[in-house]
Amino acid sequence: MEKTLHWLFAAFVSVLLIYSAWSFWSVHTGLREARSILAGLQGEAAALSRENQTLRDGLGQAGSEEALRRIAREQLGLVLPEDRIYIIGDEK
Repeated sequence: MEKTLHWLFAAFVSVLLIYSAWSFWSVHTGLREARSILAGLQGEAAALSRENQTLRDGLGQAGSEEALRRIAREQLGLVLPEDRIYIIGDEK
């Protein structure tokens, strides 16, 4: 009877240790995945913050005369009367 109790106790402790190790490994793996996701989200947040700052800077200058001229030139293809225009193309 005493041998049986020792064997049962040893089996119980073994099962408890195996379960504890499995639980620890599961939590450790989840924590590692969460840290990886957090690092990715922090990088994304930093990139979005930089983009927001660039957009804010652009908004601050949007009404300036120089900004309007740049938009007119670059996006609309307009020129000022005193600008020189050079057309480079194939001769036909």
